[in-house]
Amino acid sequence: MRIRLARPGDAPDIIAFNAAMALETEGKRLFPEVIGAGVRSLLRRPKAGFYLLAETRARIVGAGICVMAEAQAASLGVPSLSPMM
Repeated sequence: MRIRLARPGDAPDIIAFNAAMALETEGKRLFPEVIGAGVRSLLRRPKAGFYLLAETRARIVGAGICVMAEAQAASLGVPSLSPMM
């Protein structure tokens, strides 16, 4: 298995993994076009954050780890990850 940074062409796989994870963990069905807008936006702006993918034999087997700076997250409309007090 190899871990690598996601590229723009990986967006469909990331979108599918994110939708599956939301359904499995929260019972929520998310619209692919909504997920896709956020995924593609982040992939176009590597300074804002990145996804890591797990790959085996050139096949993506895991995705969805997204790392971004809080200021960049806010610019993409992602809620703050800071605890609310």
